[in-house]
Amino acid sequence: LMSVPSTAATQIETGVFTFDMWLLLNRVGAVQGIFSGRHASLDNGCVLRITAANYLQMFMTAGSSIITTTGISLGLQHIEASIDASRVGRIFVNGNLLISGTVNVGSVSGLPLRIGVEDAANASPLTGMFPSIRLTRGSVVRHTANFIPPAFPFPEV
Repeated sequence: LMSVPSTAATQIETGVFTFDMWLLLNRVGAVQGIFSGRHASLDNGCVLRITAANYLQMFMTAGSSIITTTGISLGLQHIEASIDASRVGRIFVNGNLLISGTVNVGSVSGLPLRIGVEDAANASPLTGMFPSIRLTRGSVVRHTANFIPPAFPFPEV
C-alpha cells in the first residue's frame, strides 16, 4: 500500500489524467485494488480494480464505470488507465485498448490517492507489485488508441 496526500495534482476524480504502470500480478480470481481516490462507500471518487473474474474496472462517481471484457493474467504487464477532457475513460493492457466509454464527472473525495487497494478502508489489497507507476495530469491523455508500450518498467530517476 502506498498513499499520496490529496492535492490538486493528485485528485483523479476531476480533470484529465493518465495513470500508467507496470504490474506484476501474483494472484487472480479475487477483487484487487490498483488505485483509489474514494471512500469505502460508492458515493464518490475514482478506483481502478481487478474484478473476481479478472477484468479491469474503472469506477467513477455515482455508479459510472467501464469494465474490460478480456481478463488479465498472472505475470508482468503494462496497464494504462485514463480519463480525458470529454470524460472518456480508457483502459489499455500491454498497449491494447480493451475498453473506452463515458464516465461521470467525479466529485473530489479529499482522500489520499491510494495505490494497491480499492478504497479508504484499504479493502481488496493487491497481491503483486508495481515495478513502476506514473500519474500524469494535464490537458491531454497519453494515448487514445492502441500503442506500443515501453519494453521495460520506467527507469529510476
